[in-house]
Amino acid sequence: MALNLLREVLLFTMFVVGHRGYPVKSPENTIPSFQAAIRAGAKGVELDVHMTADGQLVVIHDPTLRRTTDGQGEVANHTLAEIKRLEAGVRWGMSGIRVPTLSEVFREVNAELFIVELKQGLSSPYPGIEKKVVETISSCRPAGEVMVNSADPSSLVKVKEIDERISTCLTVDGDIESSLQAAKAAAVDGLHVNFKAATAQGVSLAKSKGLRVGLWTPNKESELLEAISRGPDWITSSYVERALATLRLRGETAP
Repeated sequence: MALNLLREVLLFTMFVVGHRGYPVKSPENTIPSFQAAIRAGAKGVELDVHMTADGQLVVIHDPTLRRTTDGQGEVANHTLAEIKRLEAGVRWGMSGIRVPTLSEVFREVNAELFIVELKQGLSSPYPGIEKKVVETISSCRPAGEVMVNSADPSSLVKVKEIDERISTCLTVDGDIESSLQAAKAAAVDGLHVNFKAATAQGVSLAKSKGLRVGLWTPNKESELLEAISRGPDWITSSYVERALATLRLRGETAP
């Protein structure tokens, strides 16, 4: 099992991961958002990675620029220099906030765990993104502090082939039971599951097979209570402080 951080630092207590940082406090997937999540008490941050036209890794959720920046078009059709000129805080009325690179997030955010989701372009996967992500991890953070996440099992297989020390996690948008065969074939370390599809039985079954389980993205208090009752290892939420308060309410060990 490659999840050294979860095993040794977090000691199997339930904890909170900031979904794209703390996106109700600061522009999602930006350095200020990630830093806000950690200041609020999150143990880790979840983020999304795309690749630019010149092969650089940028942290942004969508394959296009319009929703979260003042740019237009696909991430894949712009160079890093072009993307760096864009305002990532435009929807917040903020200026000077940029789309970060993966290495910048690793260097500037003091998280105990980074969940890095590999994205793809509008029509196809990014060639070689797994190798670039692993190389960036190797140059910036200890392997045990990063979990590479994807809905594509074949992408996670590539990550393990490049460096077996890197933890991998399969994104699951349906029931856990139907994902276990794919998880086993890809030799992943965990599952990141839509909380609406998760059951306590499914979470327990996954854990019995040695998998760690996180649930995304409960935000309302009722949703958080529901997700926590399923017994996951972590909760990924956009409302970090609310998630922590709900953990305490349920008597769980909060970070």
